[in-house]
Order: sequence, then C-alpha cells, then structure tokens
Amino acid sequence: MAEQLQAVSITGAGVTDDGNGMTYAFDPAAAGVGVHTLTYTFTDGNGCTNAASDDVEVFALPTVNYTALADLCIDAGVQAGLGGGTATGGVYSGTGVTDDGNGTTYSFDPAAAGVGVHTLTYTFTDGNGCTNAASDDVEVFALPTVTYTAPADLCIDAGVQAGYVADTSTLFGADNQGNYFSINITTGVATVLNEGFSGGCASGVTALGYDPLSGIGFGEETNGCGSGFMFDIATGNLLGVGSPNTGMPPYFQGVSVYNGVWYTVGVAGAPLSTFNPTTQVLTEVGPTGLGLSALAIDPNTGIAYATTGQGVTEIYTIDLSTGTPTLLADTGLGIG
Repeated sequence: MAEQLQAVSITGAGVTDDGNGMTYAFDPAAAGVGVHTLTYTFTDGNGCTNAASDDVEVFALPTVNYTALADLCIDAGVQAGLGGGTATGGVYSGTGVTDDGNGTTYSFDPAAAGVGVHTLTYTFTDGNGCTNAASDDVEVFALPTVTYTAPADLCIDAGVQAGYVADTSTLFGADNQGNYFSINITTGVATVLNEGFSGGCASGVTALGYDPLSGIGFGEETNGCGSGFMFDIATGNLLGVGSPNTGMPPYFQGVSVYNGVWYTVGVAGAPLSTFNPTTQVLTEVGPTGLGLSALAIDPNTGIAYATTGQGVTEIYTIDLSTGTPTLLADTGLGIG
C-alpha cells in the first residue's frame, strides 16, 4: 500500500504561509483597508481536498489633526483650556503639557517646558481600537537680558531729568588707523568691529559720536579728508557717506548727541553747531571762541564737556543753548 501524504495551505491578501501546515502570518498593511477573505485548504492522504474560509476586516486609522499654541515667552504663565486636536476624545502629551482628561483640552506651562522648541502630541483611539496621532511644535523664548540703573536720588523740585540712557555698559571708539571698536567699561576689553572704518579716504577718524537710542553713529575722517559718514554702532557697517557742508572752519572735531540732537565743535574757533548726520548741514548755535578737539555730552544731565586741542590741557563745559564755554579744569595733561 502506497504512503499517503497530506497538504495544508493558507491563502489570502496579506497572508504569508509558514509552510509547516499549522501557522501563517498576516500583514494588514499589505492587505490594505477593507474586508479580506482568508482560506485554509487541506488535502488528505487520499488526495481529497476541502477548504474553509473566513473574513477579516482591516480598519483605516482615524484621522487626527493637531495645531499647537502660538510660540510664547517663558514667563507667560500656565496656558489653560487649550485645544486644537481632532477627533474629539484624545489625549495631549509633551513637555510642559497637562492633559485635562476630558478628551478636549489641556494646559501648557512654558516654565516647566523650558526654553527651546518642544513637540506636543495629540493621540486618539477610535472605537475599533485603532490609534493615530498628530504633533506640532511650540517654541518657548528666553527673556531678554535687561540691565538698568536708576538716576541718583533727587529733590522734588529738581525738574524733569531728560536724556537718560538705560544701558551704558559699552562704549565705542575709533583710532587714527581707521579701526572701529567696542569697549566694555566693566572689563576694559576692546573688540574690533571694523578694520577699514572710514568714509572713503582710508584715513583715521578725528571725530566720532553715536546715539545709543537710535543705534546710529557719525564719524569724520582726519587729515582734512572732508568725508563724514554715518554707521551702525553695533557692527561698524557704513550707512551713508558724504562731505560736510559747514560754511565754517574746517570739519568736525568733536561730535556728540543729546535727546536726539547732534552737536559738533571744531578747530580754529569754530562755534558750537547742531547738524543733520544725513546731510551734514550745520546750524550754528553760538560761538565758543576756542579751538576744541573733543565733545562729550552726559546723557543723564545734558552737560556738555569739551577739550582744547594741540596739547593744551583745559576742559570746558559748553552751554548747549548758547555755545558759551566755562573753564572746568586744567588737567595738567596733554589732551588732543
């Protein structure tokens, strides 16, 4: 009597038969969404075959959407009652997130999350047990570093104290080689910002002033070049170049700004003048009767200080309304 053989197979969309007559694998992604008929076929030793079939349904994932809250600062406080996820009935998660447990809302704490970009996720499971999720990012910004020193204590009748500048921790300067640099007044460290700093004559700078409120500076080149220029005080990048139209003794020797008004003094008895840094047109305030080589105005008090050049060692205060100088001190130093 011949040996009788048996054969077993399992077929259908997404099916991989293991070939052992007992097991198989089913891949729902390969089968795709929908109802699929799987068939088990058996052939006995007599060569007789029969089969049994059954259906399996592959469900689609639920459609889930989520939009995170707008970017915010770290001190914004807990943002409560937030939503943005569909379909209703899911769970919110992520750094700084507290899900409210109602399938609809959550809160977000930027301080708990910390500075940076955070991915928040909304997860939803439907009635078929299928789960899908959607994510979106929110950025928590650090607070800017701010320093401020109030004015000195004063009497009630001291009048309006104008022209205060909140941050004077950095000064700016230029040398006779055309280098422009910043100086940290706490550490004394100088940082070169522009090595070719000039209005076009490639010379040094004889006058330099800047407005910390607008971020605009003004410089005048040495050696009778006659080229004045505006620049960005933070970078040293030029904003405009021109020639002064003074109609008075030569060029700018001292430049400073107070309450948005630019002032300048010069050599050979040049008067105190105001000027427009864009057009460089000067308007005389009043005669100084001196040849002055530097001008600085205290932004807190509005007091203007100037020095006489050519090695003369006197410091004057200058009345900004008249140009009248008042001798403050003989320094004993050669200040040019």
